[in-house]
Amino acid sequence: MLLSGIWASLIGFKLGAVLAIPSFLVFILVAASEMSTGKSVWMAIMGSWRGIMTTLLMVILVRVLMIYLGWGGAIVTRGAGTELVFSYTLENILFWCNVVLLAVEAVIILVLYRRSDLFMSQDDGGASRRTAIAGSKTVSECPSCNEVVESFWQSCPYCGTSLPRVCGGCGLTLDELATVCPQCGKDAVDSESMEKTIATFKALVQEDVLPEAKATRYARLAEALLKNGDTEGAVAAYQQAIRHTAFPRKRTNFMVRAARILKNTGNRTEAFALLDEAMRLDPSDVAGAGPMQAEMKA
Repeated sequence: MLLSGIWASLIGFKLGAVLAIPSFLVFILVAASEMSTGKSVWMAIMGSWRGIMTTLLMVILVRVLMIYLGWGGAIVTRGAGTELVFSYTLENILFWCNVVLLAVEAVIILVLYRRSDLFMSQDDGGASRRTAIAGSKTVSECPSCNEVVESFWQSCPYCGTSLPRVCGGCGLTLDELATVCPQCGKDAVDSESMEKTIATFKALVQEDVLPEAKATRYARLAEALLKNGDTEGAVAAYQQAIRHTAFPRKRTNFMVRAARILKNTGNRTEAFALLDEAMRLDPSDVAGAGPMQAEMKA
């Protein structure tokens, strides 16, 4: 994309001298979007489906423009027919590269259109909305990993750290087992709502769906269990998510999450084993197994 932009805007001036710089900036933005989208597709990042599709459609439109601009140098009309030209000129090479990539990206869009479940959050029957109604709340930021945490969460879903509980009425720090605030009398825990959330996720993982969708559901179940303080159940759910996914980087992401919980609950040997396996599956370590290993050794 960048080479095409340089050729069309700055070398061949295919879009005119006035539009040379603006068009080249557009090519840079499209190329940057394409690279970031590649990471989202490779890691099957949840919630990224709409952005991926939008970016790919934009890339395809620019790719079609590039093919149109290079058409005259690759498709030559001679007499009554046309002839394909293959040469080692920059213009010809870029033209055929764009043709091939256009076909590949069209196939990718069709596949992602049919497999949107790999990237989009599954419907939890309104369970997530129910958890927003809270009588107690935790701190707004996890003291360990600094991620944002919400009401009802007894453990941080990102690192497994136990969270202090704060009354939603008066802000008093509550005892771990308190069900009513001793200062204002407000109910401290809506345990029924939390149990409904977990029950909903447990029902979802039992449905007969594609393995990747089931892996995503198990990961969401693990997060719900962790928010409710069930670290052992969360690790078991992540292990099921690892077993069902076929994507190495998605698997290593679940491994690192499970290892973080094991580390924070004192199971260092199991945590090291998971991190070693994650490093073996993905030596580039997108999930961050290496830094966690270094932190644990330090």
